[in-house]
Amino acid sequence: MAMTDSQLVTMKEQLESRGKELDDQIASAEEDLRDYGREQEEEQGPNENHPGDEGTTLESSERLTTVLNDLRNAREQVNNALERIANGTYGICKRCGKEIPAERLEALPFVEYDVKCQSEIERENRGWS
Repeated sequence: MAMTDSQLVTMKEQLESRGKELDDQIASAEEDLRDYGREQEEEQGPNENHPGDEGTTLESSERLTTVLNDLRNAREQVNNALERIANGTYGICKRCGKEIPAERLEALPFVEYDVKCQSEIERENRGWS
């Protein structure tokens, strides 16, 4: 069943709100990463870290970078969903062109595919044609 106009307005508001939350989280994560980098430079000073410390430093930096990338990916998904709302293609599966059920969109407002196509894509990505 297609989304009603009021459901679509609600979904847009929820996506915009989630986008703002993600913007705040991204800004915070970027600041954390900058702060962490500054702290590491200050701790090192003219002496190099012990090799064990370098591994821990690299792991922490990678963890922060991964979180930041995940947040950016989520923001991109929200942006794409808002773009689909704007151009009238929200709720239409990008693969088969069928309507994505409103229940699925309410649970995952950024989805681009219906359940069947999403399952097929995941199976193909695993190499299970």
